[in-house]
Amino acid sequence: MSAGAGFLVDTRNPERYETLALFPITGMVQVPKSNLIVFSNFTSACAINQNGQVWSTERLASDYVTLLGVREDVILGSGWDASTQRTVPFNIRSENGVVYEGNVEEHL
Repeated sequence: MSAGAGFLVDTRNPERYETLALFPITGMVQVPKSNLIVFSNFTSACAINQNGQVWSTERLASDYVTLLGVREDVILGSGWDASTQRTVPFNIRSENGVVYEGNVEEHL
């Protein structure tokens, strides 16, 4: 990461790199069970593994997306919903990027 931008760098050949489409990167969590790193910006998220980007979400919230942690294979987060003027929780399945609203226990 540099100045909010994310880069995937081939450590054997540092001149080979890929820039993540997500900008600016404001958060990150590791998902060891799925061998992923998940990044977020103000409104969405994407996951990468050793081969590159695996998935990206649609808009998760109006603003202030926060990745709160990981439980099993579910990424827990929250974000500001301008239409309801409140912070709302969301959950993302790490294997496919499918987003669920509400409490993670509903989806385990």
